[in-house]
Amino acid sequence: MYNIKNIILVFSQSRSGHHAIIDWLYNQFDDIRLFFNYNDPKAFDPLFENRVQYYLNDKKYYKVISNSWIDDGITDLKVKEFLLEAYENIKIIQVLDKNLLILNYENIEIEDVSKISDEITKYFQTSKVYKVFVVRDILNLLASKIKSGKDFTIKDLRKNDVKIKNTIDTWLKYNKYFIDNKDYITIIYNEWFKDANYRSKILDIFRIKDKDLSLPKLATFGKGSSFDGYNINKESNSMDVLERWKKYKNEKNFIDICYNKDVEYYTKSIFGNNLYK
Repeated sequence: MYNIKNIILVFSQSRSGHHAIIDWLYNQFDDIRLFFNYNDPKAFDPLFENRVQYYLNDKKYYKVISNSWIDDGITDLKVKEFLLEAYENIKIIQVLDKNLLILNYENIEIEDVSKISDEITKYFQTSKVYKVFVVRDILNLLASKIKSGKDFTIKDLRKNDVKIKNTIDTWLKYNKYFIDNKDYITIIYNEWFKDANYRSKILDIFRIKDKDLSLPKLATFGKGSSFDGYNINKESNSMDVLERWKKYKNEKNFIDICYNKDVEYYTKSIFGNNLYK
């Protein structure tokens, strides 16, 4: 079994900006480092034999072409960005001692969260395990989902489709479970994006001494930004990620979301009273 010094489990909804945060955290640690995206909460793979795409140290590899690349029409772009794994990097994966492992879990059921944590702790008893929850405000989250078109579209918003309601319900469930839960580190994407002091405090939790507080370039896992397209060289600090919601502010069903009492409560308690001004 591997001896991994630091393990970071990241829980979030898709389009929460968490891939940028993962990239940023990943680059704060020394080698040997591994990051696996889109992990199945019901099929933990402690030897990483079922890997598809991953980060290994400062490079990105793929073992097979994933269905998501094919479905999204980005295979040609991705095979230029990722290297096909070879014997040399497989040997590095098989090295027993590692400094960092990051596992990303998106849109999973709440009841699976503690199961994952327990399973990781069981397999890696000597590791320092950090459990991270990334939250983004609901209107910018929905705006990014609408623009990407993967989960739902503007037409779904206008007819108040159940998929919109389900996303809001999941956002509320996540906040009710994670916020103020002492077992988890909550990273508020909005604050992380705009405040270097906030980023510094986060790194204190991970005991990082040589801090890089700069924002990363647009994350390359997660298909980039729905608003800016696939552009791995786009500077993230030049993107209006906190104002995505304004594109849909004249859509009645969109703004009415804020009048849901539970949404209003968590929006104000997490993001303050003046978020959507």
